[in-house]
Amino acid sequence: MKKILKYINSELKAKILVVGDLILDKYYFGNVERISPEAPVPVVHVKKIVSRIGGAGNTALNLKNLGVNVDILGIVGNDENAIELLELIEKNGFKNDFIFKVENITTTKIRVISRQQHLIRIDFEEVKPISIEDKILKLLEEHLKNYDIVIISDYNKGLITENISQYIINSSKFTIVDPKGKNWKKYKNANIITPNVKELSEGLNLTLENEDKQLEIAGKTAIERYNINSILITRSEKGLSYIDRQRTIHVPTIESEVYDVSGAGDTVVASLAFGILCNIDMKEILEFANLCASIVIRHIGTYAIKKEDILNFAL
Repeated sequence: MKKILKYINSELKAKILVVGDLILDKYYFGNVERISPEAPVPVVHVKKIVSRIGGAGNTALNLKNLGVNVDILGIVGNDENAIELLELIEKNGFKNDFIFKVENITTTKIRVISRQQHLIRIDFEEVKPISIEDKILKLLEEHLKNYDIVIISDYNKGLITENISQYIINSSKFTIVDPKGKNWKKYKNANIITPNVKELSEGLNLTLENEDKQLEIAGKTAIERYNINSILITRSEKGLSYIDRQRTIHVPTIESEVYDVSGAGDTVVASLAFGILCNIDMKEILEFANLCASIVIRHIGTYAIKKEDILNFAL
């Protein structure tokens, strides 16, 4: 992994566009000291509230923290959560030129946590076809040529329609797709697709176990069925598996204390894109992605990898 580490403190001239569903992640941290007299549920005395960029925004933030020049294309609703999310995006140094307001609810996930334990998650979302598909396609037509890699970060909230996905894939220099849902036709012809085991099962309409041989066969099936160049399967405690038409690479996970796996997939996608920009061998990219994922899962809540995290671990 020494080759990729030398790029950590260098400035990459390449540009990446992340297109996908934006999410506001909110965390209420507190203590439980009693049970409610109104119902048999814990009463959480909130001590701290934290808001973070989730979804496609988290993928972009991971890339920015690695030193990549990255832009975001997404949508928010017309509500207070949109204001907060846009402020977070700007605060983290992103332009919001490609972020559109629509008459939807801004996708928001609220988690209540006490003593490092998730007590409940509350979701606000409105999944429906977007009304500005033509506007987004026009913007993509004007700007796609400016990006070396385009990442489609699909959280199945409505932005990534088949038309938008196929336009990106067939018009970009290189595409990485982080998929969701059963309709994988919209991902056909992608360079790399990065499902977890559950997402791969849904995409192929199969029941898959987290086993090498079964996933190798499923990965090759997905490659042939959807004309994808390669597939990177994220396998939780079993690490990562990369499959293309010539080879299969299994990289075991790095042992780590797990506090929260939310957002780890975003980190893997960002690490993969970073490694591709650095023109590093795929096995080293996978080892790097595993390292980054093992770092972020040690934090509670959505956490974007930082250069100092990687350098401290490597030293």
